[in-house]
This record gives sequence, C-alpha cells and structure tokens, in this order.
Amino acid sequence: ILIRIRERCGMIRMTIADDGMGMEQAKLRSLKRQMQEEETGQTSIGLFNINKRLHAMYDRGGMQIHSKAGVGTVISVTIPDERGSRFEG
Repeated sequence: ILIRIRERCGMIRMTIADDGMGMEQAKLRSLKRQMQEEETGQTSIGLFNINKRLHAMYDRGGMQIHSKAGVGTVISVTIPDERGSRFEG
C-alpha cells in the first residue's frame, strides 16, 4: 500500500494505492454508479459514506477511483486546503 498526500493549487489530494487484485471495468463502473446514488445497498457502504460526506462538507471536494484487474486500485480524495482560512480575519 502506498499513501501519498500532496498540496497543489489550493487543494489537498490524498492518494491510496495498492497492488492487489484490482477490479474488472464492469465492477468499477457499478461501484462508481452506486457511489452517486442517494442510497446504497449492502456493499461499499464505507466508500458511499466518505463520498457523500466529502460533497456535503466541501464544494470542491470529491473522490476518484481507478482500478485494473490484476494490477490494483487507486483511490484519491481531494479537498480544499483551508489551513490558512482559520487564521484570517
């Protein structure tokens, strides 16, 4: 597992990558579709909740998932860098 956190252009991107089984493209499309729906089934509840909270908390926040069977999966979470705004008057 590789975890990377970077700041660029006022955004913070956290990327988590693994070299596990990955997913077939049909499964990945289904997962992405589930994450966009208002309610989710019994699978992927954690990803659904994280994505929903990101969109509720940040206008420009979001999550992206890339995966390839036999190669691995990469999940990126992007949020605005608000560290300076707490100290500004």
